[in-house]
Amino acid sequence: MPPKTPSFNFKQWQARRTRVSSALVQHDCLGQMLEPDMFTELVVMLRRELKLSQAHESVLRDSLLEYGGAELTEELGDRIAARIAGGFDDIKAGKAIVATSTVPRAGAWMPLEVSELRFDAPRQHKAYVKMTAMVITGALAGRMLTQSMPAKATAIFFANNLGWAKFGPRPVHSELVKMMFMGLIVEDGRKGLQVDEYKCTSKQLQLNKALREDRALPCLKGHRYQCKTCPIGYSECPRGTHRYTWVPRLCQQCKDERAIFDPAEPNMKVCLTCRSKQARTAWAQERRGVT
Repeated sequence: MPPKTPSFNFKQWQARRTRVSSALVQHDCLGQMLEPDMFTELVVMLRRELKLSQAHESVLRDSLLEYGGAELTEELGDRIAARIAGGFDDIKAGKAIVATSTVPRAGAWMPLEVSELRFDAPRQHKAYVKMTAMVITGALAGRMLTQSMPAKATAIFFANNLGWAKFGPRPVHSELVKMMFMGLIVEDGRKGLQVDEYKCTSKQLQLNKALREDRALPCLKGHRYQCKTCPIGYSECPRGTHRYTWVPRLCQQCKDERAIFDPAEPNMKVCLTCRSKQARTAWAQERRGVT
């Protein structure tokens, strides 16, 4: 029997996610190291913010235990918000969201959000993209999954499932960032948890369509470039097609002093453009056969 697709209330989840994210900013939690004292303060703050009883503190603590000792970056804060929002009903019922990396043998359908899509190293002259997606509810809520996918399959089959028309121009991979989909998550002995199949519910298709339409509108900040090439990340703009706003720095390879870098990679010496040059060349050749 195939695994069941769980029901999911996105509006409710988004409201809780926003509430937790706002609380982390309001209480100056971002940038803090989650050492024992700070971790305890975080648990107490979240319990009060969510209007839970004092008895729920141990449940929240167990649900967030894997993050103990880490720096509470914006990305980690988003994962915490997604975990609490996605498992709120369990937490309220006194059941902790225990960190796990296993799924049933047949896999499990779970809702995911695309966090990043970037070119990966080409293989056998074929372009690949690396997808990072976040599970937004269930036992794996807040967990990030990363896997490499053929660029052609991403632009055709994956995009079609996310709501792109089967005929017409194909999307740039970055245009799929922040899109929602249901993924059949399976356990791969070598690669870990991977998305084996994907599809969209009618609600997810509505959300994806709304985001596409927003990105087609004039820029919110008055810039001339399109969302798919915009340097501003979705950490600052809801229409962004990558997480953080790119920063200009000297690239050790092309020697461009204003080459683009991801601030999440402070030790990287080669810019994003140089790192994806071979993949973009391979993809340009493949695109001639993509309709």
